[in-house]
Amino acid sequence: PMNHCPTCNKDWPINMKFCGECGFKFGGGSAAGTSIGSGAIALGDKNVIAGDIVSNVSNVDNSHTTINTTNNTTIVNNLKEHETCACCGKSIGPADSFYKCQECGHIVCARCYDYETKCCLSCGTEKNKNRYKTLQEEILANPYKYDIDEIVKTEEYFHDSRIQAFLADWYIDDFLFDKGFEYAQKSASQDNADGIGILGYCYVCGKGTVKNPEKGMELLEKSISLNSLAGITRYGDVFYDGKLGSKDKNKALEWYTKAVEKNYIPAIASIGRYYFEKKDYEKAVEYYERAVSFDYLPAITDLGQLYMYIYNDYAKAYDLFTRATNKRFIPGYSFLGILYDKGRGVSKDADKAIELFEKSKDYPLSWLSLATIYMNKGQHEKAFGWIEKAANAEIPVAVNLLGVYYEKGLSVLPNKELAQKYYQRAKELGYEGK
Repeated sequence: PMNHCPTCNKDWPINMKFCGECGFKFGGGSAAGTSIGSGAIALGDKNVIAGDIVSNVSNVDNSHTTINTTNNTTIVNNLKEHETCACCGKSIGPADSFYKCQECGHIVCARCYDYETKCCLSCGTEKNKNRYKTLQEEILANPYKYDIDEIVKTEEYFHDSRIQAFLADWYIDDFLFDKGFEYAQKSASQDNADGIGILGYCYVCGKGTVKNPEKGMELLEKSISLNSLAGITRYGDVFYDGKLGSKDKNKALEWYTKAVEKNYIPAIASIGRYYFEKKDYEKAVEYYERAVSFDYLPAITDLGQLYMYIYNDYAKAYDLFTRATNKRFIPGYSFLGILYDKGRGVSKDADKAIELFEKSKDYPLSWLSLATIYMNKGQHEKAFGWIEKAANAEIPVAVNLLGVYYEKGLSVLPNKELAQKYYQRAKELGYEGK
């Protein structure tokens, strides 16, 4: 479709708001106060100021280019048949979109324009660099209050090993282990003590890489010798979760306490988890709330679980899980999905629950939740895929369910011998059901 001018009987592209010949305002009558001469290009009733799109039309004169601003109207008169992008040197034809940089005033093509700063890439990069330089120190002071995209962008500008270590920790907690390992490598390559410790933890647990406990413990111990609080806390995690064999939660607590003495936020949350599992809920809340005050996302979701499972305060749980999803924290979506699946504090909505579980499909609990929904719907083939995935992550109830599916032949060939193996493995992992 085209805009047709009734005054001069010419057609213009639909995105133009004024006739390029006489200035007639499309959809609103004559453009009073906007005088546009022959060959001029007008770009809207609040026409673009410098830094916005200038043109993408072809009915222009070849003689010379001038850019004028009258009131709030920018007009390009007599644009050349071809302009050259000031950044990449590309020829810009009359039908191509092009932009004027707010900083230097040069005309650039669409690829060389920074929409965020309304500048050419050269000026925009410098402008952003100055902005992110300020942000860099603020992020290091309290990284948890910032959006992950801002932190990633800051790292891209400065390759700061401290920010890389933070991102490694963030992505591991967010169950995006490949990204976590990548940033841990970057940070450790710059001899950052936290990065070395987190990289060691990745090797011990096989997160984002092939499991290598010996190499991992060597790196963790090196980071501890460098007084890394991240290394000390992750060292505690190794014992808490039994990554080297049997669990030793009391030993883990000793290491967490060392980091808490330096007010290290992840360690504060880890002690909250310790007391949660000890069923000392008053102390758990105390430590969780301390970590939540810094916007630490794992503590936010853990505290939400406490309110959901222990205190049955679903409104409080909903607020905490929503707070986590506002920062796109994957476990937050999963727990919010549980509220919708069970109708706790919200109207029961299986479709909404599935949507939230799908958003958190990197999180093992969501695999089990999706399996349960499809089991209840009688869609056993879909359920089996999620059960198998959760069982491979050694979630005890999922391993037991896999035994049920093989015993009863639900979407698989019956195999009672294999079923018994899964039942036995589930018990070894701590499953206490029938």
